[in-house]
Amino acid sequence: MTKKIAIISSDIIDSKMAGVGIRYWEIANSLSQKFEVILLCPIGSKINSEKIRIIEFDYKNQNIKELVENVSVIIISGFTLHFHPYLKDLNIPLAVDLYVPFMLESLIWHKNDELERWIPDFEEFLRVQNELLRAGDFFFCANERQRDFWIGMLLANKRINPHQILQDESLDKLIKIVPYGIRMPITQQKSAKNVYAKYGIPDKAKIIIWSGGVWDWLDPITLINAFENLQEKNDNVVLFFMGAEHPNNLDIKMSLTSQCKALSSEIGLLNKKIFFGDWIPYNDRWNYLQSADLCVLTFRNHIETRLSNRTRLIDCLGVNLPVVITMGDFVGEELAKEGLAEIVPPEDQIALTKALSKMLDIDRNFLSEKFLHFAKKYHWDISVQPLVEFCQDAKVAIDKGKYLTEVERISKDKDNFLYKVITEKDEFLQKVIIDKDEFLEKVVEEKEIQFDVKTSELRSEITNQKLLIEKYQRNIFYRIYRKLKKFVGRDHYE
Repeated sequence: MTKKIAIISSDIIDSKMAGVGIRYWEIANSLSQKFEVILLCPIGSKINSEKIRIIEFDYKNQNIKELVENVSVIIISGFTLHFHPYLKDLNIPLAVDLYVPFMLESLIWHKNDELERWIPDFEEFLRVQNELLRAGDFFFCANERQRDFWIGMLLANKRINPHQILQDESLDKLIKIVPYGIRMPITQQKSAKNVYAKYGIPDKAKIIIWSGGVWDWLDPITLINAFENLQEKNDNVVLFFMGAEHPNNLDIKMSLTSQCKALSSEIGLLNKKIFFGDWIPYNDRWNYLQSADLCVLTFRNHIETRLSNRTRLIDCLGVNLPVVITMGDFVGEELAKEGLAEIVPPEDQIALTKALSKMLDIDRNFLSEKFLHFAKKYHWDISVQPLVEFCQDAKVAIDKGKYLTEVERISKDKDNFLYKVITEKDEFLQKVIIDKDEFLEKVVEEKEIQFDVKTSELRSEITNQKLLIEKYQRNIFYRIYRKLKKFVGRDHYE
């Protein structure tokens, strides 16, 4: 009997979709070769498949328990467990995708907020992240660097523990790598006319393409400034942003696109040399990439960069498109090792201008064998193999429910104490009374001892005073004083 796998996407899966939607669409296609796949995606997902059962649902509000309670594995990510906490109580193995470090992204896009807002938002994102890490039975991420980070987070949540080490010292049964992939071979639908023509871009222009969204944690501002310098020496070059506006009405609004347009207008290049396109349909992106001469992606030096996986760079492999990218990204550095990318320091306008000029002159056909070799490693069917292996023999994690968080431990100790008080109240009250009586008896005893000591000290003082008086009265001066008083008749002084 074929196993059923449920994949829950937090983003819309449609002709126009972003990284998360693309990832789960392609994972679903690869898994469908061996399993019966149910793909649950938010309302607005208009996509069809003969191999996959696609269900639209209200991501935040609809209860989907009945839709998934008979599957063998549920694949989740992000805030899915937050909106659907009952999933962790179904006793169905949960495979958690950690490829988007949303907790780190939130730190970057909130950094201009007041701390009064930023702190509670950070704590909520961290709570949701930790909830995922405690609930999952298997985890997967996009690269080795991410895996190291998540191992630390799993350890902090007690998910790396004696049970896990006894099962597998390598932790491969707990967390593995499922890279962002590419579907090969590429099926291009390039027509004779220039796909950029509708934006007013000439056929013979050299096109630098920004492939993907203009997210607030990226740095297109440095790119626009560098491009201004570049086009002064090469007026045949244009810069095209392929995904200026996210198509799926994200709750979190990005402000960087408007800043980029304002800067482009200010330097007089908007819609002349710098163009902001619509979000390109997923199946049409090859036409734009194939017709471009260079892909570029720039970002600042921060923690999100270090642990990101720039997904749209993988698409460049399929069309032999060279890349210029800021240092720090895992995929970019892997491409650079093969000579398929030029790495520049963050926010270095001069270095970026030079790199753009250099890579525009590269012969793409000369690099085709390297591109093909690299692309084969990232084929979706190969990338998804660790997830396939888990689904084939999925089990609830061996350590689930055996280790408490600190909050749970403290709460349990408190609950145990209160339970003992309630169930043994008579014995407890009697013990309290006895302890009270013993305490009072001890207090009285100590007071009596103190009183006896004071009384003894007072008696000793009186005795000493009497001895002094007797001694004084025997003194010769006192006797002379007595005789003189009698002699002068002053007895009333007695």
